[in-house]
Amino acid sequence: MSASLITHCEPLFQAVCRLNRIGRINRGSAIEYANARAEIEEHFDVLARTARGDLSLGEQYRKVELPLVFFVDSMISESALPFAQKWNNNRLAFGRNERSGDEKFFELLDETLQDKKEGADERLAIFYICIGLGFTGGSGGQVEFLRKKMQEIAPRVKAYVDADESAFITPASYQSTNLSNLPMPMAASLVPLLIVLAGLLLVVVAVNIYTFHSASAELNQSLDTIIAHDPAKATPQP
Repeated sequence: MSASLITHCEPLFQAVCRLNRIGRINRGSAIEYANARAEIEEHFDVLARTARGDLSLGEQYRKVELPLVFFVDSMISESALPFAQKWNNNRLAFGRNERSGDEKFFELLDETLQDKKEGADERLAIFYICIGLGFTGGSGGQVEFLRKKMQEIAPRVKAYVDADESAFITPASYQSTNLSNLPMPMAASLVPLLIVLAGLLLVVVAVNIYTFHSASAELNQSLDTIIAHDPAKATPQP
């Protein structure tokens, strides 16, 4: 059985997302142009080489390779990476004699939308993912245009792409996770209360000790006064 086209292209999507995340978080200081270029080119080499070993996958990948190149070029050129402009001046597409990849992406998308043959829907899923990840290309960032394109694609990619916005991004991460609302352990919930009670007890003991000493001092003072004015002690005995 042939491998899924989406699964086949996933490493490339992950690499682009990682580069964009690096650009957003620390302006790309953790990676240089040469390293990023080599990594992306290696991904394309591996994808092409692997696809050649599978007749069905090879035919499908051949038809989406160019849109993927346009996607990568646009995403990196418009990113916050410090070498974004350098990449834009030397796009991967230029090496394929393509100078208007941002516009041609949507031309190829429209051609695929017109294609009703087997395999077209799976290729549309690749276009759908590219736009979903932020590709704007020749649309000029027009939200309505992009939304319309995704709506045109959506009915044909339901078997390949989960369009449920409430679904988990990585379902596998939750397969062994207990999602029930677990009660807090009794010991953990009592600890703060016991700390508060212990503090109040110390305050009460301290107040009692202070009150006792104050009362004792006043009592001793009163007794001394009484003794000093005692007539029996003041009058000499015969």
